[in-house]
Amino acid sequence: MSEQPLLQQLGVWADRTGYAGIRESDEATGPRPELLLAAGDHAVAAPSSGLESPVSTLPWGHARAETDRIEGGESPLCSLAAQQGVEVSVTGPPASSSGADGKGRMPSQWVDAGRELADARADAAVPLIITGTVGTGATTTAAALIGVLCNVEPVKVVGRGGGPVPVSDEKWKHKTVAIRDLMFQARQHRRRPVDAAAVHDILDILGTPDTAFMAGLLAQSATRRTPVILDGVTGLAAGLLADALTPGAARWWLLPDASSEPGATVAGRRLSLSPVFGRPLGAPAAAAGLMVLPLLDAAVSLGQL
Repeated sequence: MSEQPLLQQLGVWADRTGYAGIRESDEATGPRPELLLAAGDHAVAAPSSGLESPVSTLPWGHARAETDRIEGGESPLCSLAAQQGVEVSVTGPPASSSGADGKGRMPSQWVDAGRELADARADAAVPLIITGTVGTGATTTAAALIGVLCNVEPVKVVGRGGGPVPVSDEKWKHKTVAIRDLMFQARQHRRRPVDAAAVHDILDILGTPDTAFMAGLLAQSATRRTPVILDGVTGLAAGLLADALTPGAARWWLLPDASSEPGATVAGRRLSLSPVFGRPLGAPAAAAGLMVLPLLDAAVSLGQL
């Protein structure tokens, strides 16, 4: 964000997007912000044997395990969300890959599922959506998407991953090669304008259901004028796709913090999004938005004085 005081910046964003904040009196009577997660392990991170991924410190099957923890109320995300009266839901197949997912849908068809959920939340007058993704290999796919859409080389978007600890140098090398190979598959879309048809083609080549779902959710939320707090490099990769589907969609989004993933900086610059905090918060996946929400509500309240 700019050098304007932080609360004023947040107040300006809230005013521009129509977010009126949440007061204690609203908790029992009105719609609350919701945290909507997309889950999926990415085929690029699948291990050749066992559970250890060649590109991630997260184990294969993390998406299913984390989904179970969230749905069972055992994830720290649930506690953090509950403190703010925010409901959490997870959408997506437990394991995703290039091509059709387990339900027979191609990744691009998950765009429609994301749009439908955005419409449902808008119809229910949900004032704000917080997004997030969970799954092994998500940052690898996100980096490849950003590399293609922003036309940058793999070494400029590859990072150390979204796990609790950075990947080793050896895994970083594997990750760089994996991103290069994914980008090569979609090479026809580099250095070209990206329209809706190109988005669907890129998703069918590179994308996974969770990324496609999030792109649809972000695009339709902008159409329905529902403000969104994005999370992480995967959210920004989906945001690039969504902004191509709905030009100008990025004006409805708030980026909570700077990511340690280089691809996030590239994508944020392309979308003209500056983070609320110029350094990583160190929050677990999908938690950064929840941490910024009270500050956003405070900015709205102070602006009404």
